[in-house]
Amino acid sequence: MKLSRSTGTILFLVFSLTSLNAQTPSQSPCTWGHASRAAGGDLLSLGHGIMSVPRNAIRPHNLDWELPVAASTGLLIAKGDRPGADRIQSRSLQSTSRTWSNVGMGMELGIGGLGWAAGCMSKHSHLTDAAFTSLVAAGSATALHLTLKAAFARQYPYTSGSTGKFWSNGHSMPSGHSATSFAFAATMAHRYPHNEWIKWGSYALATGVSVARFTAKRHYASDILVGGALGYVSGAYIADHAR
Repeated sequence: MKLSRSTGTILFLVFSLTSLNAQTPSQSPCTWGHASRAAGGDLLSLGHGIMSVPRNAIRPHNLDWELPVAASTGLLIAKGDRPGADRIQSRSLQSTSRTWSNVGMGMELGIGGLGWAAGCMSKHSHLTDAAFTSLVAAGSATALHLTLKAAFARQYPYTSGSTGKFWSNGHSMPSGHSATSFAFAATMAHRYPHNEWIKWGSYALATGVSVARFTAKRHYASDILVGGALGYVSGAYIADHAR
């Protein structure tokens, strides 16, 4: 494994992606035309945020959690990923975990879709906005993680003879399920900051989905950590900047 290059690149991304932050008001998209324009505006805002990353890569007030995440990622790549993956040998556990990770993410997207429809039908603008924005955030995280997967080209842990090598034949880094789930959860938590059931329930579901990807042996631990960080940051950014 090209540890120095891979670790340095990933630590930079962990630092830089966490620099996105702000707030603006939102509207309720209940027609396809309005929804498409709103989604386009959210994605454009995220694009602007990404473009600002180089000049806002490290903010002193974010270091309290940026440093632990970055250090943990590097340590996992260097010492923890392969031993952790090697401990998971049960085919039954892997199959069950994979199924439940897919079910969990399906629940999140289903909740988003049903919430959007219910909010529009009942003219509950806050519910409509929260559900719609969570779906946009999940889609944005999907696009971002696919880009990073292609950039890192890391071997999957279930591949025969895998060593977790970067710039090889694979797309393990980062975990797409983790990115999508935490983007959804971060958006819901930002839209309902005072509702403990929604906020912590969303994060609990995203954590369950992410852990299941590890026990399913679909990703290394660092893949899941980076995916979760990517999802959280992109979801929080979109929630704060949405319409």
